Amino acid sequence: MASEWWRASRATRNLAQTNNRNSKWTIGARCWRRRLAHYRCYFIVGECIRAAQDIEAADDADALAKANELILKSEFLAIEVWQRPRFVGRHTIAADIKIISGGAL
Repeated sequence: MASEWWRASRATRNLAQTNNRNSKWTIGARCWRRRLAHYRCYFIVGECIRAAQDIEAADDADALAKANELILKSEFLAIEVWQRPRFVGRHTIAADIKIISGGAL
């Protein structure tokens, strides 16, 4: 009898549901936002770091996509993405592509 009551009360209210508009998880009365990971992009000239910029991304693929957007808007030809001590990836573009895409040299 008690197990039937528990099942019935559990079915009438959904304790864990998502709200797609704000990307929140709602459990009972508490709300949590999905946390983004922190990455650092290093702009490279030769073998030297010339600038850095912090970004937030959902995962490594998203971080690399954001780094590709950053490199096209900058005057640098190479960028490395790191998540604390972990190397995520490096992207290098040719100078002729940079000129065609409208980036400054």
